Amino acid sequence: MKTIVLFTTILVTLALTASLSAQEKNWTDKAELSYVQTGGNTEITTISARNVFGITFNDRLSGNWKLGVVYGETGGVKTAESFSTEFGLDYLFTERLYLGLIAGWLKNEFAGLDSRIHVGPALGYKFLTGPEHTLDCKVGGSYISEQYIDDTDYNYMAGMVRANYKWSFSAKTAFTQAVEMLYDFSDSENYTLTSETAVQTALSSFLSLKVGYVVNYDNLPVPDTFENSDTIMSMTLVANF
Repeated sequence: MKTIVLFTTILVTLALTASLSAQEKNWTDKAELSYVQTGGNTEITTISARNVFGITFNDRLSGNWKLGVVYGETGGVKTAESFSTEFGLDYLFTERLYLGLIAGWLKNEFAGLDSRIHVGPALGYKFLTGPEHTLDCKVGGSYISEQYIDDTDYNYMAGMVRANYKWSFSAKTAFTQAVEMLYDFSDSENYTLTSETAVQTALSSFLSLKVGYVVNYDNLPVPDTFENSDTIMSMTLVANF
């Protein structure tokens, strides 16, 4: 639990530091925190935290950095723990077409992953640019290196598809849907799907409330005794800087 508290502190500190930096604002920062604790007949503790920092270097080049953590205990026994980070750079050729570079790391021992590293290029296109509807899609390739909790490992080239949709159906409330698929070129049975569905409503100019549902699907989990799907239902406080 100390690790989770430390990691959450880092996320909050990063967000607060960003809010105090640079007079000319060429960045955005969104910090999310969800915490639930129950007592009595059932003792459950869950916490999730995420921070997304974006920066615009010039009219064509922008970058983003994502950090995330999920932790869970049931009856004092750890039942969930994952850490992730990802860096991205996008270079605009036109208002809609861009080239991206993505690199990241994931650790989720309760899904069998001791470590997953991925890096690769992507071509993106903004099909809808708002203000009511936005749709941003990317396709590309990734080199993926995975190490599993059973001391095995696997390296492969994968195709990557991402889509992010947002519908701002009022001044304060928006629906979002994000989907990602990774497909192993050398084994058609080895693929993963990630989906996040959420509704977010503004409580003030600074804070928002987000209700989300995340599905992580692995068609060939390692070890094969693991379930294919993990799901997370959350209600999250979001701070926008």
